Amino acid sequence: TVESILQLYPHGLTNGLKAEFYGQKFCVLLPEPPRSLRALMEQLPGKSSALLDHMRDLVQKFVNKGLLEFTYVHHLLWEYTQELLALPPPGPLDGKTSRMDDLVAQLIEAGPKLMSTKP
Repeated sequence: TVESILQLYPHGLTNGLKAEFYGQKFCVLLPEPPRSLRALMEQLPGKSSALLDHMRDLVQKFVNKGLLEFTYVHHLLWEYTQELLALPPPGPLDGKTSRMDDLVAQLIEAGPKLMSTKP
């Protein structure tokens, strides 16, 4: 399973697999797989919004498929959360919710699954 591979092998060998979660369409033309979501966003500054949209959709897939108890999902959620915290808050007249509000809404029902991690 993905969980086993990511736990057993060194990060240098699993970066390509992890990059698949960041979106193959973003990583396919890079000279090497990014080590983190932050590194990918730094390499593709014009794609930040699309990357964050992709990660939001990925989180929803994790929720729908009941995968929130896996360590690799926790790690991806952590990376995504760190990027959201670095964003400026939406203005009061934007009429938009922040991406963080969207993440909280996605995860609100899944609290118990997030609090347990499969070995």
